[in-house]
Parts: sequence; structure tokens; C-alpha cells
Amino acid sequence: SGGAGHVEGYGSDGLRIFDQFQSTDRMIRGFAYGGIGPVDPLTGDHLGGTTYFNASAEAQFPLPVIPESFGLRGAVFADAATLYGSKVTSVAQESTDMQLRASVGLGLMWASPFGPIRIDYAIPVKKEARDDVQEFNFGISTRF
Repeated sequence: SGGAGHVEGYGSDGLRIFDQFQSTDRMIRGFAYGGIGPVDPLTGDHLGGTTYFNASAEAQFPLPVIPESFGLRGAVFADAATLYGSKVTSVAQESTDMQLRASVGLGLMWASPFGPIRIDYAIPVKKEARDDVQEFNFGISTRF
């Protein structure tokens, strides 16, 4: 799967920092929320970006020796993403150029009676010095 986005201000109004895209675990696993992209060099805070691209490949499989009726499945995955460009003029920034990040990992999913539950372990294989890494991710979701 994959995704892309770009945002611009409307008219003479510029973009505010919270109008920009932030990285999430749905964009790239192995990095913290808001953990990639342009950085304020004074505070080290990630500012978000005006443009992103991401791609993910995942293979799911039944777990050996565990009956399928338990609803447990495993997964292996590879993610890649970039988040760049910043129109926030009120802060100085380090490079806003496009820098690709990538991660690989394993996941465990359970189709629980309350909705799908998932835990992922991801290792960043391509990252920048100021990126915030988060190797474990836990999620619960519901479908309507």
C-alpha cells in the first residue's frame, strides 16, 4: 500500500505548524509519531512537512502450531517514507529536503472479539540523525 500528500496555504494566509503533515505509524513503522521530517534546530522539535510519500509491503501468515480458530496471525513488513518541505516561517529550520526513511519488522495480529489488536516491532534501516525511533507499536482498531 502507499500514500502521498501535499498541502499549501490558501490566499495570503500561510500554513501554521499544525496544518502540516506529521509522520504516524500508518505512514512508517519504527519511528515515533512526528519523529521524521524538518526539525527546528533550536529545540530539536519536528515541525511536520508540506509533502509526504510512503509505501509499505506486508506478508501475513498463520502461526505454526496455533489453531487458526484462535485468530492469531504473523506478519513481516517493509516500510519506506519521506516527509519534507516546511512553510513555517516563524522558526529557523534545518534542511527541509526530501530524505527517505525505511524500516523492516515483524507483527503479531489477533482478531479479538473487541476488534483487531496488533503489535509490531520495526527496525529503522535508513534514518537521519535527528529522527525519533520507536521500535514497538501497539494498536487496537474497529471497523464500522
